[in-house]
Amino acid sequence: MFIFLIIYLIPSFIAVMNTKCVNRVGAIIVNLLLGVTIIGWIIALVMACNTGKSTK
Repeated sequence: MFIFLIIYLIPSFIAVMNTKCVNRVGAIIVNLLLGVTIIGWIIALVMACNTGKSTK
């Protein structure tokens, strides 16, 4: 059971540890509220990894 909790909170851990994360609070909220769905978890992970820089 503990392993599932760790996996569930990976996007939140990444958002907290990533100093370049633009929308840290948003990623944590999405992870806590919608993380039970695969789509919500993936969105939270993308938000946590986003640095806000364009690739142009």
